[in-house]
Amino acid sequence: MKDYQLEGLQWMVGLHEQGISGILADEMGLGKTLQTIAFAAHLRAKCTRPFLVVCSLSVLHNWCEEFKRFAPATGLLFLDVPLSARRASSSALVLGLLPVLLAVLTWWPCRGQG
Repeated sequence: MKDYQLEGLQWMVGLHEQGISGILADEMGLGKTLQTIAFAAHLRAKCTRPFLVVCSLSVLHNWCEEFKRFAPATGLLFLDVPLSARRASSSALVLGLLPVLLAVLTWWPCRGQG
């Protein structure tokens, strides 16, 4: 990771240790995905609870590929599936067998709103 990415990671870790939430927000292409994956790996080393990533369908493939590249040992579950499949997979998540949950956020504008 680059120095500024490490600084962002350290900032997120520091917030977490103080019980404070935060959001990475900067220009595109500066490594927020990598910083978030590194943060998830940091949290995973300390606890077994799942880590939730909510993203739009347009970037889901990128998130999966980045996890495979930078945290290949991390199990992934993404819930853009029918309810019956979600029920079957959710028990593995609850048991801590899959530490990262990727959830797809998709929305459609209401009639007359764009």
